[in-house]
Amino acid sequence: FHLADSWACFAMTLLGARHVFMEAFEPRRALELIGEHRVTASLWVPTMINAVLALPDLDRYDVSSMRRLVYGASDPKSGGVAHGGNGGRSATMRPSTLTAIS
Repeated sequence: FHLADSWACFAMTLLGARHVFMEAFEPRRALELIGEHRVTASLWVPTMINAVLALPDLDRYDVSSMRRLVYGASDPKSGGVAHGGNGGRSATMRPSTLTAIS
């Protein structure tokens, strides 16, 4: 159970944005979907970013629509190794844990 992207899903839905889902992440297919659906924002983990950057034919995909790529869990340069003990606290993102007190 992971809520890292819940704030974006809810916010984008409220704005009337389209969501594009993949059953499982596959780097080439992700890039094809970005181009096909003109994806503008996404949340990935460093393992996904590193897999895409390792593609020898990366420049053949049109990702010009992307405006924002949010990542979490660790620094992409670390090869996917989490830093510190912040994983559990950041996994739900602050907006999903706020409570209004009247």
